[in-house]
Amino acid sequence: MRMRAKAAIAIVVLACLASVSTLYPFDRPRSSAVSLFRAGEVEVVINCTIPDLPTELNLLKIVGRNYTKEEALAIARDLFGLTGNLRIELGPWPEGIAWKIRNSSTLKDAALVVVCPTGAIEFTTPEWLGYYSPPKLPSPDEATSIADELMKKMMERGLFPSHESIEIEFIGVTQGAVRSIPAEGVTWVNYLDVRYVMEYQDIPIRGGRARIVVSIGDSGRIIAFFGLWKEVEPDRVVGLLPIEDVLERLKHEHGLRTHPAKIFVNGVRVAYWVRPFVEVSDYIFPVYEFEAVVERDTGDRFARILYLPAVEGMSLYG
Repeated sequence: MRMRAKAAIAIVVLACLASVSTLYPFDRPRSSAVSLFRAGEVEVVINCTIPDLPTELNLLKIVGRNYTKEEALAIARDLFGLTGNLRIELGPWPEGIAWKIRNSSTLKDAALVVVCPTGAIEFTTPEWLGYYSPPKLPSPDEATSIADELMKKMMERGLFPSHESIEIEFIGVTQGAVRSIPAEGVTWVNYLDVRYVMEYQDIPIRGGRARIVVSIGDSGRIIAFFGLWKEVEPDRVVGLLPIEDVLERLKHEHGLRTHPAKIFVNGVRVAYWVRPFVEVSDYIFPVYEFEAVVERDTGDRFARILYLPAVEGMSLYG
């Protein structure tokens, strides 16, 4: 595993992090021809040329790694600076039974490090949940340098996924949570998120349990870390569903909470998907990723990235 040299830093101001089209740009050809699928109240408009897509890919099997208690404590102390009489226990987590290390018996005052059997590592602090006054944040360049230094230490300690086809690539810097004091008319950004993506053979791995984020807070302190990479190995090769069939399914399996009037598809690619709850021996599987604009009945439009399984029998959420 290696980190790919990063491109120029970009700070992206997001009104809602659920809209991630700015973080995952598509290099796509445009076509003057527009294809239209109709399904009841929903229209799916194919507003791009469909690129050549693979017809088969490997499933990725999560093999995990057996962290000892001593290794978990060393990660908490050496990488995240937890000191004192640390409390460590094994407990349930979205990625199986994990080591949980705290530096306080009072949960609201404790920094927490979680070391998962899948290989993932998480770190959160009370500061990450909210400041009571505006923090002094570093610049995006400074935040990236701080995050890169942590990532370098993790790589040197062998904490990155070991498979040679796994890469971790810098994406950019975004604003974290926004806080405010309405009575005083004051609003501020709580922290900056330095974001990375894990890829297998240049195919990005998506899903909430796949994110890699270093949150930089007041005076450049690391106040949270989500290294939700997975230790994987390629498993059997599976055929992918024809993209035409999946586009038909998009009309009624779009995953949106409210029924849209139209979905404009502006880009298509293949990605890998990690479910919200995973354990060792589970699979990371191929999906189709659609860069889309969703139109409501009111005419309002908003950007979304939509996903559908590219393998028969797989579901995004369990």
